[in-house]
Amino acid sequence: VTPQISRDSNQKQKLFFPDLAAEAVSISGFDKSSNSVLAVPASGVEVLSFGDVEDVRGFYLEVSGECYVRLNGSADNIPVKPAPDTAKAKLFVEADLTSIEVQNLSTDTILTGAYCVWGDPTT
Repeated sequence: VTPQISRDSNQKQKLFFPDLAAEAVSISGFDKSSNSVLAVPASGVEVLSFGDVEDVRGFYLEVSGECYVRLNGSADNIPVKPAPDTAKAKLFVEADLTSIEVQNLSTDTILTGAYCVWGDPTT
């Protein structure tokens, strides 16, 4: 995930453009990761599986449309929606995570996507 922000649509007038080597987030300090795909029915909710990762410290999500994400059993919704003219909405979080729920906001379309989680820090 490399956010780049510019003043113009040609991305010539950079406002935020991190050096990839200096800004890279490494997950090499963790022992486990898990990934999967999701298909949330219209107006449905899916709780994401962590696989064999017991101490989740981050996740990345890509979905085909608008959704809410709820973390750690909270009722607070994190609205996730694609940027204009893009096909996927993305969310990257580094935090202590105990559960992740994804709620499809569409009443007639399945929300599809993929995600990965990582954790179990090395000692």
